[in-house]
Amino acid sequence: MSNPDGVSLLAFLKKESDITAMKGFAEQHGLGEDCVFEGNITDATEYLGAHEPPNLLVVEIPSREGCEPLLEALAAVCSPDTRVVIAGDVNEYTFFMWLQEIGIFHY
Repeated sequence: MSNPDGVSLLAFLKKESDITAMKGFAEQHGLGEDCVFEGNITDATEYLGAHEPPNLLVVEIPSREGCEPLLEALAAVCSPDTRVVIAGDVNEYTFFMWLQEIGIFHY
C-alpha cells in the first residue's frame, strides 16, 4: 500500500471500470493492487477505524443526498494530512465547489 517514496494509497470503489483503472494506477506507481478494494465511503470509514490512514484516499460516494454525514464520519478517522479524492456520479458544479470548500482534494 506504500511505494518507495513513502506514498500510500487506499481506494474503495464500486464500479468495475473504476476498480480496474485504479489498480492500474496503483501498479504503475509501485503501490500494488492490494490497496484497491470494492466498496464505498462507508467501507473506507469502517476500514480506517482500525487501520492507519494513507496519504491518498479515493472513495466513492453513493449520491449527493446524505453525503455530508458520511464525509464527517470519514474525517473523524482520517489524518489531517490525508488527501481525499471523491468518486461518484454527481455532475454538478455547486457540489464540486462545496467539496472543495470542505477540504476534499479532488472530485
